[in-house]
Amino acid sequence: GKNKRIWTEEEDDVLIEVFKDLMIGGTSFKADNGFKPGFLNTVEEALRAKLPGSGLKAVPHINSRFRHFKGVHSIIHDMVVGNCTSGFGWDSELKTVVAEKEVWRTYLKHHPNASDWRGKPCPYYEDLCIIFGKDRAAGQDAQGPEDIEDEVNKKDENDEATKKDAPESSSTQEPSERVETSSVRSGKRARISENLVKGLSEVASILGREIRAASSEISRAVGFDVELSEKRSKLNQELSVLGLTTMERHRATRKIASEPKTIDVFCRIPDAEKKEWVQALLRGDI
Repeated sequence: GKNKRIWTEEEDDVLIEVFKDLMIGGTSFKADNGFKPGFLNTVEEALRAKLPGSGLKAVPHINSRFRHFKGVHSIIHDMVVGNCTSGFGWDSELKTVVAEKEVWRTYLKHHPNASDWRGKPCPYYEDLCIIFGKDRAAGQDAQGPEDIEDEVNKKDENDEATKKDAPESSSTQEPSERVETSSVRSGKRARISENLVKGLSEVASILGREIRAASSEISRAVGFDVELSEKRSKLNQELSVLGLTTMERHRATRKIASEPKTIDVFCRIPDAEKKEWVQALLRGDI
């Protein structure tokens, strides 16, 4: 809509650093149920100081980008360390998800959104694990800082409404009625538990079949292009000796590794010219 904004790589770099500082710094905004109120406004103030003139606002800009990065972390996390996935790994040098072709094919049938990260580097994933890791482990992926602030306000309003509307407590219920009610509830809980056990057994059976089928397919799968894989594995090592900053190296890794032709060009350039070529690539001159 009218508030849509294209973020630059520099803005993303700074935003991620600010998120990390607020998560692990002395004044952490992390809370048991997500993020403390005021988180977005604090990020806005930090970006105003680090990126003067950017015009980035807590809502909609920062909140929207926050949710974007949370979604990215969720997708990659489910592949790399998810309980129901196997065959995926994380290349910390190339900053990419790695897997055999058949593993990708099987997984993408049920998770098409993950296709964005097939062969595409995500230089921020390890940072996103610091920012969102605890939320993911606690199953709080749908909740962001704006949700927390809304909940605080709604909770206060609901508490007041409950006090006004609550009926007077009654102590006139007969003992026999209380016993009967308790018995009915116990029966319901037993039926729910029985259904839950049956459901879990069915899920386990389905997962077992899926895993066996996937294992059979993986055994027949064709591996990655060996030559391209070797070039990618050496890319970060070669960039690390060029005297680039950490962020320049991450951005260069993402740009070069995403295109096989670009990797070939980089490998053919004389070592003495590689730094100048990489810096020109980051500026968009080539």
